[in-house]
Amino acid sequence: MRILVIEHDFVAYQQLCRVWRGEDINHELADTLEDGIELLRHYDFDMVLVGSQPRDINIAALVRRLRGTAITTPLLALIHPVPGEVPNVLNAGADDVMLMPYSDRELIARLHAVLRRVRGFSHQVLRVGPLAIDVENHSVLVNDRPVALTGKEFQVLMLMALRNTRVVTKATFLDHLYGSADAEPDLKIIDVFICKLRKKLADAGSGDIISTVWGQGYRLDTTAAPAEPVVTRPVPPSRRAQRMQLAVLAA
Repeated sequence: MRILVIEHDFVAYQQLCRVWRGEDINHELADTLEDGIELLRHYDFDMVLVGSQPRDINIAALVRRLRGTAITTPLLALIHPVPGEVPNVLNAGADDVMLMPYSDRELIARLHAVLRRVRGFSHQVLRVGPLAIDVENHSVLVNDRPVALTGKEFQVLMLMALRNTRVVTKATFLDHLYGSADAEPDLKIIDVFICKLRKKLADAGSGDIISTVWGQGYRLDTTAAPAEPVVTRPVPPSRRAQRMQLAVLAA
C-alpha cells in the first residue's frame, strides 16, 4: 500500500512511520494541502491520510477542498475529538475518520478496510478468477492450492488485483514497491518479478492469468483458461514384451 500523508507536524509523521514499520506500507509526506494535491495529481497513491492538523484548522473544509479538485483517492482523516466533527468530515468526502489519540493496530486495520471497501471488496480475501488473495495474512490460493510468494511478489499481485484488470505500468509497480525514487532499481526488476510470479501461479493451475500489454505494463486477465492437467497415458508393451510375458506365465 502506498500512502500520502498530509501532515504539518513532522514529529507526528515520524510516529506514523514507527507504526507502519514492518508493514507493507510505503509513504510520503506533504506538509501542506497544496503540496499534497500536487503530488496526487502527478503520482499514484492508494490512500491519503490527513494527519493531526492543529485544532484551529477546519478538517472538513480541508477535505472538501481536496475533493473539489476531482481527486478520488481513498482518504482517512485523524481528527481531534470535537463534537459534531466526525459527521462533518465524512460528509466533506472522507472515507473514514479516527479520533486521536489513535490505536496503532486499529489505524492499520482501518487503512486496509477502507482500501478493500472502496475497491469493491468487503472481505479480507480478494477473489480474482481462480485466485484467492488473503490481504491480512499475505497468502495466496489458486483453486484452493497454496502458492508460496515472496513479499515483493505478493505486493505485485496485490496491486494488480486491486486495479481490477486495469493495466499497471512498470513505473507504478516501482513506485508502489520502493516508494522513494532514490531507492528504485531498474525497471527490468518488474519483469523479473512478473516472470517468477507467472510461473508460480501457472504451476498451481491458474493458467496465463497475467497479461502483458505491450508498451504499457501488466494486468490480471480473469478470462484466462486454467491450465489443463497433464495426463500421462500408459505406453502399451511391445509385441516382443507381450510374448515374453506369456512365456513367463506359461512356464
